[in-house]
Amino acid sequence: MTTHTTTANPLTRRALFALLAILAVAPLTARAAPPAPRVMTCSLASAPLVDFGPYDPLGVSTLAATGSMMISCTETNGKGGSTSVTVTVSVTPSATTARQMSAGGADVILYELYTDAAHTTVWGDGTTNPAITVTLNVPTSGTANTTINFYGLITPAGQDVAAAASYLQTLPVSYTYSCASGGAC
Repeated sequence: MTTHTTTANPLTRRALFALLAILAVAPLTARAAPPAPRVMTCSLASAPLVDFGPYDPLGVSTLAATGSMMISCTETNGKGGSTSVTVTVSVTPSATTARQMSAGGADVILYELYTDAAHTTVWGDGTTNPAITVTLNVPTSGTANTTINFYGLITPAGQDVAAAASYLQTLPVSYTYSCASGGAC
């Protein structure tokens, strides 16, 4: 009776195990999910309010006011570095009639909104309707806030209202935002 014994070369055995290990891992690597996109949200953190305070109908000058609103942007999935976000805010245009507000009674007062303190660029005039644009640098898994100012002017002076009253209004606005880098928001 003859017995045959074979012994495998240790180098061949190691190479075989290495090949099996590579083949076992390769399908997992090929099926790995792509990285999740950024999750960015922006919102109005405070309402856009213009408050002229008391208006005297017997006054001879216009009455100016500065309004403001706060925009807040948050990145929630922690991907990548900080992101530059551009936010554009538009006010509903007053194309058909002059912009007006009341102090709670029947009297209304005419006013206009501007994007600048010098009252040279009308905001929401219904034709060109310039928007106010700001850029925020939002940190990874963080929040950035900014305050946007706008300006109001009651003009002409001496509008015919019954009595001195305080005039303020929350404005109807819309906003859009986009990320400058790192893909979609």
